[in-house]
Amino acid sequence: MLIVEVSFTDAVFESISALTTTGATILVGLDSMPPSFLLYRQFLQWMGGLGW
Repeated sequence: MLIVEVSFTDAVFESISALTTTGATILVGLDSMPPSFLLYRQFLQWMGGLGW
C-alpha cells in the first residue's frame, strides 16, 4: 500500500489476486517498480501456486 500508493481495497485485491494466482492486477508500469516490491509480489504468487 505504501510503496505503490494505492488504496487499502486495491492493496487487498492485489494480494488476494496473487495468492489465488488469477493474474489480475490494477497496477500499471510494473517494469518501473522497485525490485523489492516485485520480489514480494512474485513471492505471493509462488505461495499461491503452492496452494497456500
